Amino acid sequence: MSWVRLDDTFPEHPKVLSVGGDAAWLHVCALAYCNRLETDGEIPEGILHRLSDRKNPMQLAERLVGAGLWDNAAFGWVIHDYHDYQPSKVDLEERRARQSAAGRLAGKRSGEVRRQQANAERNANEIVRESFNDRSTKSNPRPDPTRPVTVSSTDTHPVEHSAAAGDNSGRRKAIATAYGRQAVEIGGTSVKNPEKYASAARERAKADPELERLAALFPTAPPDVIAAALHGNKHSLNHYPRSDELAPVVPLHA
Repeated sequence: MSWVRLDDTFPEHPKVLSVGGDAAWLHVCALAYCNRLETDGEIPEGILHRLSDRKNPMQLAERLVGAGLWDNAAFGWVIHDYHDYQPSKVDLEERRARQSAAGRLAGKRSGEVRRQQANAERNANEIVRESFNDRSTKSNPRPDPTRPVTVSSTDTHPVEHSAAAGDNSGRRKAIATAYGRQAVEIGGTSVKNPEKYASAARERAKADPELERLAALFPTAPPDVIAAALHGNKHSLNHYPRSDELAPVVPLHA
């Protein structure tokens, strides 16, 4: 859709006042016709009766020519100085071409975003399927089935004399990091901001006393196994000894 450009002083312009209201309205209708059909201001004589419902539109056209608003032409008339205020057909074609190119670029970007989202969804689904597989079974295909683990809030096994003695801050951080990563994997496509989601999950894990308790109770379990247990997948802990089953650390003396 194109638009007619009229100065806000148009109704008081001396030329407009000199031709009268009927001729001025014919001029406005002609501007709309030329913009709509992109005629570059050309008005065929045969269209005049469609632009004015007055009995003698030819007289109105003669007034417009006399006032310098229209110019005579072999086919009819041309609006005087049309391109000083109204866009040419070339201008309109260039504008449409730019808009079309911008639309194609936006569509290409949208398609790329959809492809990336689909790939991310497939990857997330694959990760979710694999994330809680029994990792330790791969490294220890013959776990001891006679020692099922029962982890309850009453299990308390001091570790100050076990193999896990020492500063565990680095291990706790690794468990929290694994917990955050697994939270994103579990959330899949519902997670809109993975980095922020993982960060919030890490903070929850750090504040959870269950992390400290499981880390102490199973000092040899890898961080991702402890993190999986915090997510509810505690059966993997069956394959790791508890702290009370480990030999005490005996310091070496020189």
